[in-house]
Amino acid sequence: MSSLSQRKDTPGVRTSTREYVQTMDDAQARLALITQYHRVRLLGATVGGLLLFLGLLLVNVRNPQNAVDSFIWNLFVTERESWANKPIEIFTSGFNTLPDWAYAVVAIVIIGLWRRSWLPLVTIGLTMLLSSGAMVLVKNILDRQRPPLVDRLVHETTFSFPSGHSTGIAALCVSIFLACYVVLNRRARWILGILLGLLMLAVACSRLYVGVHWGSDVLAGLTLGTTTACLVYAIFPTGLVKQSPTIYTKV
Repeated sequence: MSSLSQRKDTPGVRTSTREYVQTMDDAQARLALITQYHRVRLLGATVGGLLLFLGLLLVNVRNPQNAVDSFIWNLFVTERESWANKPIEIFTSGFNTLPDWAYAVVAIVIIGLWRRSWLPLVTIGLTMLLSSGAMVLVKNILDRQRPPLVDRLVHETTFSFPSGHSTGIAALCVSIFLACYVVLNRRARWILGILLGLLMLAVACSRLYVGVHWGSDVLAGLTLGTTTACLVYAIFPTGLVKQSPTIYTKV
């Protein structure tokens, strides 16, 4: 009898094989459960973000010159400091559509090589594409006028709602965070999340400071970008799950 036949007939080998298959099944089931858990959370965030965006949209349809927007705009414009005007103008111009796409390409390359995966190309690229398209569509449907021209520090010709800069930076930052989620520990996630959140806030506030947007414009932009990223990752939730080594290691 050959050594192969003897191995097949050995009880210990059959038991080890069954244990290995059972371990693989358990690991795959656990990964599937975690994947669905992330999908449900992201879908919940998507629905919440969509409801908030629709609420802001309805407010602007019914009362585009509302008191809250006027108060926020006046607060930023009246508190300007002459020494800060030029740096903020330069800062805010670095986050329009073209630079955002350049940052996205850099992020796709770095994260893709880091994770050894093509998924960041799909998730980050699709998030940027969908959020930009939705932003342009809503702008041209709503036709909301920007704040008075005399108080603007930069020149803008498109409509006001939602803020394109806020939409783009939110889509970029949230998609980068979700793309890095699986390869970071908890502490690193907190640090990255805070840094990206501060960047989003800074860009949104810069649009108010230079006088080209109302408060609801930037809030709607942040909501739209974030919601789009959550939706894309709800479609591709495997990007948030780390493959378990037990799937590839025999018992």
